[in-house]
Amino acid sequence: MNKRISLFALLLLLSVLAAVPGLKNRLAVERTHNTAGMVLEIQDIVGMAYESGKAFPQVISELREKGLSAIAVNELTGEALTQGYSLCGYGTALDFVPNLSYPTASMAALMLNQELDQKIKALILEYLRNKYPKTEVLDVPGGTVVVLPFDRTLAFDAGIVPDFSGLLLAQETGLPIVYRPGSAPKVKSHDLARALDWLLDRFHGIKAIVPGGVVVAGFPDVDAVAAVLRKHSIAVADIEFSRQIGASQLERALFPMILPLHSVTKEEIISRRLSRDVLIDRFVRAARERSVRLLYLRPPELLSVSSLDSTAGEMERIKNRLQNLGISTDWPSTYPLIKTGLFSYFALALVVYALSWQLLLWFFAIEGTTVSGRAALLIIILALISALPLSKVGLLLRVYGAIAAAFGAFAGAYLALEEGDRPVTRILRGFFVSVAVGLVIASVFGNAWYMLRMSAFSGVKLTLLVPPVLLLLLDLRRRIHPESLKEVMSRPPLWGEIVLFALLVVAAGVMLIRSGNVSLVPGWEKATRDLLEKVLIARPRTKELLVGYPCLAIWYYTVRCNLWPRYREIFRLGAVLAFASMINTFCHFHTHLSFTLLRVFNGLWGGLLIGILAIVAIRFLLLPLWKRWGSLLVE
Repeated sequence: MNKRISLFALLLLLSVLAAVPGLKNRLAVERTHNTAGMVLEIQDIVGMAYESGKAFPQVISELREKGLSAIAVNELTGEALTQGYSLCGYGTALDFVPNLSYPTASMAALMLNQELDQKIKALILEYLRNKYPKTEVLDVPGGTVVVLPFDRTLAFDAGIVPDFSGLLLAQETGLPIVYRPGSAPKVKSHDLARALDWLLDRFHGIKAIVPGGVVVAGFPDVDAVAAVLRKHSIAVADIEFSRQIGASQLERALFPMILPLHSVTKEEIISRRLSRDVLIDRFVRAARERSVRLLYLRPPELLSVSSLDSTAGEMERIKNRLQNLGISTDWPSTYPLIKTGLFSYFALALVVYALSWQLLLWFFAIEGTTVSGRAALLIIILALISALPLSKVGLLLRVYGAIAAAFGAFAGAYLALEEGDRPVTRILRGFFVSVAVGLVIASVFGNAWYMLRMSAFSGVKLTLLVPPVLLLLLDLRRRIHPESLKEVMSRPPLWGEIVLFALLVVAAGVMLIRSGNVSLVPGWEKATRDLLEKVLIARPRTKELLVGYPCLAIWYYTVRCNLWPRYREIFRLGAVLAFASMINTFCHFHTHLSFTLLRVFNGLWGGLLIGILAIVAIRFLLLPLWKRWGSLLVE
């Protein structure tokens, strides 16, 4: 056993050493790209200036001091133009020019009022000629009418023309501009690209775009737009939790020129009744846990407070909290195009083969087997041979990653659950085995592609499902559970077993559904999470803190006291969740590795502490009740 475990440890150590170059590159990128910029819309800033009675430059100066990093400017939709925004009107051509014949009369039209600044008017006309080559310009009393080549209702929710007054105002501040183009139905991709190229040539302050609307402008052919953005070195914002059609295609075309962005819409704030404190927590959490680079803020609209004072105060709170976490508030840069080296691929192959070999030894109960140097050499040679195919075949890489995650969680749990007189040593051994596997996975997938979530890691669900099944099968085979599978199946079930099985099925279903789904988290758990984040910085995951490690501690107690031999398997299966959750934490490649390590460490000591408290409750509360009523469960 000792020789086998020693060789297993040696192979894991070698895999971690091979993963070091990849980990070093990732840590360097995370250290130099640890910035989150705060963004406000130009309309909101203008409104704050008007409400406060202060000059626009003074408001900008105050907000910059509080952390303002960029200004967002929207492309005006048909709806905004209908409301007369920016001295422009929107409707049909017949609304502005009488006695027009069909079909011109039914076409959409933009009315440029006579009071409109001539510079802005010239910009609008030139932009529209680039975007809609078939536009018709008509001079009428009171202004100029631009007849657009589509029906009025088609672009009511789509972008028509940039807010040039906002762009000019934002450019004067010297802050980076985030431009928000709307959807562009019926506009050919090359026309859209030409108009965007013209716009970027004239407004050099634009540093990123945040596509608006239901459909990304240019979809399904986004290549022309992407080429223009790449020409001007303009990044695209990846809006968290967005289901915008065409966003993933544009991001893939521009990779790695991507800036993750977090925003909370006004509709969500109202419908979910989110307080301002909750919003601040969400922005801080997005930057800290998910490495979000742009925080898109909105001032309070429903509160009887000064918008400027309230927004500036919230920005200052966010800035201070982020700085305390080592995150600066400024305009962020995009990730460099870092790639995974062959050493990391070798490390992944080595850890998969080592875990598979150890699993076979456990299942076939091979005791006293001495693994020769030839066997170790063979495993290393196979890993070397596998490194190149892994670097070339994406599907193969994902399969190996999923296997490493699932087997790594099982190996860590099984080593921690070995019976003996040194539970702390065994728990730490299992913990470090899972950490080693997690570091290897973090090295292989810790490149720009996965850090920007261009592809999702495919082993998360598998890691939650496979290890408990493997542990149950192995326990039944090796009679760690007092009965074999055949014996369990040949007798009538006990009421206690029926209840536990039902609980397991329900818990497994909830766990799999909840994984990655924040909307299913109850309110009390959200409140607990917020408290832990403030106290521990890196909040442990619930599966580790409240289930996995407490079950591990309770299992050791039940074995030592010889309690519930028929039922303590439930604690072994629950303990597996700690190691599965730990591995999955390393698979959040958008999270900084230092934060991940702190998080899993907090999960270990915090979960074991809760387990100790649970043991006290069992000893002084549950056991007396069990002695009185427990017989009903086994009759």
